[in-house]
Amino acid sequence: MAHEQMLYLWSLLVEQVKENTLGLRVKRDEVGDFRLTREDGRSFCNVVAFHSHVSVFVLPSAYLPDLIPSSLLVRKSGRVTFKFRDEDDSKIPLISELIGRCHAARYLY
Repeated sequence: MAHEQMLYLWSLLVEQVKENTLGLRVKRDEVGDFRLTREDGRSFCNVVAFHSHVSVFVLPSAYLPDLIPSSLLVRKSGRVTFKFRDEDDSKIPLISELIGRCHAARYLY
């Protein structure tokens, strides 16, 4: 089971992803682990709860880094990962913007 103290934050981030990904396939939707793929099966986005944070993995951001809102770069950790530790984080709505941009460009990577 996912780390319970991170589940509310995880659910907030999953909501941001779901609002902007109509037409993508849900590969996994378990408590603490949400994964989406493109229509052709290629990975698109994962939201995973860990012990001290929730990570949002956005594969298109590796190929199309200009889609990342500049103010979200402070949450970037690695090539495609954005880490969040607090449900009051002011950067959470930027995930919605990033996912929307990546969804619009999903066939370009």
